Formats: sequence, structure tokens, C-alpha cells
Amino acid sequence: MLKARLKNIIKFIVNILYIFLLSITILSCKSAVEPDNLQPGSRNYKWFADTIKVPFLTLTRIWGNSKNNVFAVGSGGSTSSLIWHFDGNCWSTDSIARPISPTGLYGIDNLVWLGNYNFYPGINSIWLYNYSNWIKYGDYKIPNNCDVMWINDFCGVSQNDIYAVGLAGNNSNTDTVKGIIMHFNNNQWSYVNLAPLKIQFTVIRRQNSTGLYFIEGIDEPKMDSYKILSFNGKELNTVYSGNNYAHLESLNDEVYVVIQRKIYKYSKSSLILWKDFSTTEYEGRTIGWSENNFFCITDEGIGHYNGTDIKTLYKPDIVCTAGIAVPGCIFFLFKDFKTGYNVIVRGELQ
Repeated sequence: MLKARLKNIIKFIVNILYIFLLSITILSCKSAVEPDNLQPGSRNYKWFADTIKVPFLTLTRIWGNSKNNVFAVGSGGSTSSLIWHFDGNCWSTDSIARPISPTGLYGIDNLVWLGNYNFYPGINSIWLYNYSNWIKYGDYKIPNNCDVMWINDFCGVSQNDIYAVGLAGNNSNTDTVKGIIMHFNNNQWSYVNLAPLKIQFTVIRRQNSTGLYFIEGIDEPKMDSYKILSFNGKELNTVYSGNNYAHLESLNDEVYVVIQRKIYKYSKSSLILWKDFSTTEYEGRTIGWSENNFFCITDEGIGHYNGTDIKTLYKPDIVCTAGIAVPGCIFFLFKDFKTGYNVIVRGELQ
């Protein structure tokens, strides 16, 4: 009797140990599964090309938060056809003439900001799409007696915390050229007080892991040197300076810099080589969702990197000006200089 009871106790302990070990094994297997941002991206895309037949227009900026809500803007041509919207089916413009020449575009949720090249000496305007209509949010006096200004790009963390970057200058005096930064806070735009730098700020991105902003720039007026600067909200520090073009990109809220077919990551106050695509068809840009799932421009067209290799998926024989990734969809702006028209290429994940 005692022997049988002892046998049952041993069996019970063995079963408990088995369940415990099994649970550890299951948990170990789950932890070994790669997170979504490390999974190789699919290349099963269906491609569409929409031609915007507006003479002299060049689309240079694109923003969207879904494949049913994308804006593209540019300059040249009629002032009633500079802003375009895609609703998931077609591109359209509201045909309203506005005194603008769009040079920057950025949105958070459905609030979309429009940067501008000024028409009026000494004054620059910023426009806002407030869910349904474009309104002029305000006119802003250009600092230091400058009469020309571009707002090239925006980046922020919330609807009430956004930075804009660009250039201010004077048509009659190139010595007045300087990079400018504006900050949107408490529902108003204001200039950030900076030491004068003869650099045109062209792109701004934020790195989530450090909380720093990074700004791409080019020396003015010679335009013979390129810059990548870090910005903590008060001060600028040089990360890169050289004669080779350096372009800022971001994937999954991290900052990347493309220089001569090589992609660098920012870490510990410097740029660290991440991928060397020198011997591949990679030409530039890094637009997508993760390090194993992004699109780029190749020698032949639009390429995709899946964590292993780059493959050209679409081959338009025209010049790319910008691109954006939204869930399940990729958009690229192209300029066809043979026809003078813009072509917007869209790839939808199948």
C-alpha cells in the first residue's frame, strides 16, 4: 500500500517537472522568434503608375498616413494645381489658386503642414490642412532683414511639438544666407535662436532612441559641401561634413545616413557603417518599415531590400524626386523630363 502511494507521488512529481520543462521550452521557442521589424519583407507587390499632366509642375514632396490619404505637392505651373491628394482610387486637386510655392510637407494624424517659398519680400507663410481645408496658418517675418525664405521640411513628436527647417537669405547679398529652424509649440510658430550658419537645411528627422533631431544641409552659396547635424532643441553639432552627398533617412524611428551607396547608423555621437551596397545596384534612398523591409532607388528603378539582397521590382526610366511608405503601400514621385509630366508610382502589397 505504502509502495503504491509512493509510486503515485513520484509520478505526480515527474508530471509536474514535465509540465514545467515544457513551458520553459515553449517560452524559449517564442523568444527565439524574430520580432516583426526583423522579419524579411514580402516582394509581392502590384504596381500602378498615375500621370499628373500639368505642364511645368514638379512634385517634390509627399506625405501620407494610409494608402487612402496621401498628399503630394510641388512648384511650377498654375498655382491652382500645386497640391494633390490620393483617396485610394485616384489623384485629384481642388483647383483653388493660392499664393504659394510648396517646398515642405508633413503631417501628424490628419493635420498636414505646408512649407513655402515666399512670394512677398520679408514675409513667409505656413499653411495647414485642418482635416478638410487648406488655410494660411500665419505670416512670419523673415529674420535678419532677409527677403527670401524656404521651409524645406518638418518633423515632430506631436501636433503641438514640431520643428521646421529651411533657408533664409537676401537676393542682393549672399552673405546674409543662413539656415533657419522654426518650432511649433503652444499653437504658434517661432524662430529658434541659432548662431548664423551659411547652410541650407533641407531635411529633418528624429531618432526615437536618443530623442535627438538630425538635419541634412548643404553649404551656401558655393554648394560644395554637405552636412549632417544633430540638434537637441537648442544647439547644433556636426555629425558629418564632406564633399560626398549625404542624405538623411529613417526606418522604424531610427536615423540612417546614405553616402555613396553606403548606409550608416548614428550611434554614440558618430556614424557607424551599417550596410555597404557599393557592389550592388543600390543607388540611394531608404524608404520603408524596417531594416529587413525597405524600398530604394536602384540603377534600373525601384528596388527592395528584404534583409538578404536588393532586387529591382519596378523599372520606370524616369527621375525619382521623393517617396513614402504607408502600411501595405509604397509611393514614389517621378519626373518624366521627356514629357514634362509627373508620374506617381504606387506599389500595393498583395
